[in-house]
Amino acid sequence: MTTIYRVSSPEKLHPLDPLNVLRFYPDLTRHHSKKMQDRQDLILYLASIHRAAVKSGRPLGFCQIPLRLMSLRHWVYDYRTVFDYFFEVVQIGYNCGLDNNEISTVIPKKLPDDVIAPIKARKLVYMPPPLPAGGVVSKVFVRQHLKDEILSRLAASGRLDLHAPVVWLLDHPTSEVNFYFVPSGKLQLRDTSVWPISAVETWPSWLREALFGEGIDIESAYTQFLMEHVREAYANNPVHLQLFFPDLLRSLSDKREWRREICVDILGLDYNDDNISIVKKICMSLANGSKISPGILIGHGSYSITRDIIINGVEDVSPMNLIRIGERLSAIAKQYSTARKVVCMSELGINPSRKNQKMVFSSYFEWEREARYKIWEAVGRHGIMVHDGIDGIPTEYLQDIPGLVKSLNIRLTKS
Repeated sequence: MTTIYRVSSPEKLHPLDPLNVLRFYPDLTRHHSKKMQDRQDLILYLASIHRAAVKSGRPLGFCQIPLRLMSLRHWVYDYRTVFDYFFEVVQIGYNCGLDNNEISTVIPKKLPDDVIAPIKARKLVYMPPPLPAGGVVSKVFVRQHLKDEILSRLAASGRLDLHAPVVWLLDHPTSEVNFYFVPSGKLQLRDTSVWPISAVETWPSWLREALFGEGIDIESAYTQFLMEHVREAYANNPVHLQLFFPDLLRSLSDKREWRREICVDILGLDYNDDNISIVKKICMSLANGSKISPGILIGHGSYSITRDIIINGVEDVSPMNLIRIGERLSAIAKQYSTARKVVCMSELGINPSRKNQKMVFSSYFEWEREARYKIWEAVGRHGIMVHDGIDGIPTEYLQDIPGLVKSLNIRLTKS
């Protein structure tokens, strides 16, 4: 819930209602009616988030919720009067970017029964922000015929904060909606939606697919980027290419079988979606430079994200098995390390020091954005932009992925 979706209540609350604005702001009756309405809307919004948290049945101290308090302040400048009634801050927000992205962790407080009871019945309507002056406009089709199914699953997921904007989309006068996207992130090489709903690309993947339909991803995007430049560097030495990067080549040409081997033969896990998810996390951590070796796996060496994933994921954590896993995965890690060095020298023309290798990611983000826009243009400027692809693509384009791969020269897969 790091994005605050402003809502408004179409009903007037009785003066004796425990959620009435005058109960929280008894001395502000002469303030402008718009400001009082904003305060009333904030009360109902925070009440709904509180209800969603306590409904899980977990102890209140374990119901941790990420919230951007500055977003609440932009909504209502004296928001703390309401916020402190419903929640307690356990960790103050930290700055994770150039914008006001300070994310705090809060937990719900215990409320009287007479306050909890009315919350469920309150209806909140999503309020879109003002239409932006600029941005890239992408056409999206909402699957409004699945309304009951989507809302039922959304309620079961506990994401009550998304209920109002989802209902707005499902009740939109037409199934066709234009989304506005603008550059985002420190490098301004990702895209985020700003209208009619901000940050829709961060919604759960199941919800995006249910609302907008299937999409297309850049297959193994980072590995594809690395190997594209490695192939150019080794154009005159194809034998050396296969000798030095066998796993990275197989991860692209025979991804399913390669992942199955790591899952079953190396990690000793059953081949299913949950365990393949562990394999994906391991491969991504290795691609990002996480260290791994037999010594690190058995507890001798520096901290490693990959080690934590393995220890928490595999069943047999005996020293002998961890050494075997470490030997195999360290070979993959070395291939990624070598590939980054090659890209550093051939693409960026700089010494492949550890510091300079970090610049490879900037180059990757540029490549990823260019590839994403190529896909977007090829599918008629439709869909929701996510970091490694496009969600919500019309069926006629999804049926011709091989044709898109051939025309764009980018490995693609259905999301």
